[in-house]
This record gives sequence, structure tokens and C-alpha cells, in this order.
Amino acid sequence: MKKIKLSLCICLLLSGNLLMASPLSISSVDDAIQYGIKNNPLIKAQFQVLEAKKVLPKKLGSLSDPKLGVRLNGTPAKKPDYSFDQKRVFVNQSFPFLGELGRKNELGKKEVVISELDYLMTENKVVLSIQTLYYKLVLNKELIEITDKNNKILENIINIADIKYRSGKTLQANVLKAKVSKGKLEEKIFQLNHQKVMLTEDLKKWLGLSETELLLVDLVYPKQKKSSVPTLNKSVGSKTLMVQKAIAMKAKSDQMVRVEKDRYLPDFSAQVEYWNNSGMDNQYAGQIAMSFPWFNAKNSASVKEAKALSESKNDHLTDVQNSIQSILVTLLSDLETTQETVSLYEDQILKNAELSLSSFQKAFEVDKASFLDYFESEKTLFSLEMDYAKLVNRTHTLQAKINSLFEKGVE
Repeated sequence: MKKIKLSLCICLLLSGNLLMASPLSISSVDDAIQYGIKNNPLIKAQFQVLEAKKVLPKKLGSLSDPKLGVRLNGTPAKKPDYSFDQKRVFVNQSFPFLGELGRKNELGKKEVVISELDYLMTENKVVLSIQTLYYKLVLNKELIEITDKNNKILENIINIADIKYRSGKTLQANVLKAKVSKGKLEEKIFQLNHQKVMLTEDLKKWLGLSETELLLVDLVYPKQKKSSVPTLNKSVGSKTLMVQKAIAMKAKSDQMVRVEKDRYLPDFSAQVEYWNNSGMDNQYAGQIAMSFPWFNAKNSASVKEAKALSESKNDHLTDVQNSIQSILVTLLSDLETTQETVSLYEDQILKNAELSLSSFQKAFEVDKASFLDYFESEKTLFSLEMDYAKLVNRTHTLQAKINSLFEKGVE
């Protein structure tokens, strides 16, 4: 009895927590994007990386730490009268050759530019994932509605066929065939509902929600906007984030070549000393020194390595530019073809399929059409409506991909 009461208390507490938890309500894809940008952990992590990179210019362009030293000397002689103790204190600071710190500072700035582009690309990745999942959920809802609608049409077909079977005007096999088809539609609804659960969980992940948080989404496509890439030209591709990053990486590698060449330049050091002598007056001293870099294999190898990497980044830039141009051509062509196909479905195909089903239904009811003609017309309409919903979804997804690749690079 005590165990039962304890279980009831736990259930009440859990249910109370669920009731108290307010679900996140998303009314549009734009709402989902704004929430995801603020809360997605990938974006937050990349932002922290960017903040860390911003200190690089100052870090690389700063002098090395000064050195402070103390040395105690005893200088005994053969005769005690000439012995004395000595305490030596010195400060040493090294200085690179003129311009070296500036070039390292510039290298840090180029690293920051790359990190900024990485942040924007991460944001684009998250936005595209949110849009794609949102549109899949819209499609899922429409496919369920279409399936449910055609399930009702099949139920009507079954009723008509059953009446005709009882009057001896059709075969029982026709009735059974329609019932099997209706059962398959009900199975499809089960599958679509399961798909909805998986898509919702994926969307929650990209929004930065935990598995215990609730999500309510109003599923509707946004109004179609004019493409942000209206014409096909090379300047559009060169402004994309991927190309900008390849350019930034090439600039960084070129700067690295110059920094590595600085290995052949001497460094300087300045030192000030104070000698506290016990047996004589205190002394002061100063010195300036210059390093003499060896023209050895190590320095030569570092420069050769930097030059080779610079050449590789140049080839990488060319490859990215060509790839982006190819992607742009393919996406725009795909979008145009899909939009034309959607218009064809809206203007002709769906209307004709609906008229065909209506005509066969009336003809079957007065025994002027066969059951198979009536049945196949329903299957055709169902298939076309499903294809149309997928085509509309494809137009929105393609537009999202185009914007993800080119929107932030296009003025």
C-alpha cells in the first residue's frame, strides 16, 4: 500500500512539472530561425572560438616578456684584503627586427577574418537545417491530410462497390481490392505520424531545446520571395562565404610566407645592469646585442613549407570558385524546373485528375464505367497530389539552399 501511495505521489509530481513547463511556440519558419540563432549550441561554440581568435593580433604583435635577474658573486683572492662580494641585478628586453611584429600582428588579423567567416558559415548551416526540417514538417502535415482525404474517397468507393456487389453488378474481389488499398493508406498515416515525431525531435536539437522541453509549431510555408540570386555571373559566386574563406586562407598563407622569411633577420636585445659591490663603489653597465641567424636548413625548410602551402591555397581557391559556380548553375536550373512543374500541376494536371475522378465516379454509379477505371482514377489523383506537395516543398528547400550559399555574400 505504501509503495502504491509513493508511486502515485511521484506520478503527480512529474505530471505537475509537465503542466508547469511552458512549451516553446513557433508560429513561422522565421521565428524558428531567430530562436535557433540565439540558442543553438554550435553557434554559441563558434562564437566563443571567434572571441578567442580576436586576441591573436595583440598576442602575436607584442614584445616578448622582459627578463629580470639577480646573481650573487664572491671573488676571493689569494690575499683576503683584495676579496669582495658582488650582487648583480639586470633587466633584459629583446626586440625583433623592424617590421616583424607588424607582420605577425597582420597574421593574427587574417586569422580573425577566417574565424568570422567560420562563424557566419556555422550560422548558415544551422539556419538551413532549421528551414529544411521545418519544411519537411509542413510537407509531413500535408501528406497526412492528402492521405486522410484519399482514405475517405476510398471509403466512398468501397461503399459504392459493396452496394453493386450486393446487387450482382460487380465482383467481391473489387470490394476487397479497395479495402486492401484503404488499409495501406492507414498504414501510411502511421508511418507519417512516426516521421513527424522524428522530424520534431531533430528540429528541437537544432533549436537548442532539450529532449524534455516541449515544442509547438504552426506549420505553414512562408510567402515565396524573389531569389536573392536573380542572374548567373561570376561576381555572385566570388562573394559567397565559401569563396571569401578560401580567399582569406590564401591571404593568411601568403602572410605566413613573409613571417617565415623573417627568420633570416637578426633580433636585438638591450640589457641594463646594476652591480652592488661590498668592497668598492657600485657599478652600472648596459649592453646591446644582436643575434646572428644561421642560414641553415631549418630556416630554409620553413620558408619552403610556407611557400608550398601558399601555392596549395591558391589551387584550393580556384577549386572552390569552380565548385560554387557549378553549384549555382545546378541549383538555379533545378529551382526553375521545379517552379515550372508546380505551375503545370496547378494549371492542368491536378484539375484534370480531379475531373477524371469525378467523371468515373458518376459513370461507375450508372454502370457506364468499370470498377478498375474508377479505382485507378482515385489512385492517380492520390499519387499526383502527393507529388505536387513534394514539388512545392522542393521549391522552398531549394530557395533555402540558394540563400544559405549566396544570400550573405550578395549585396
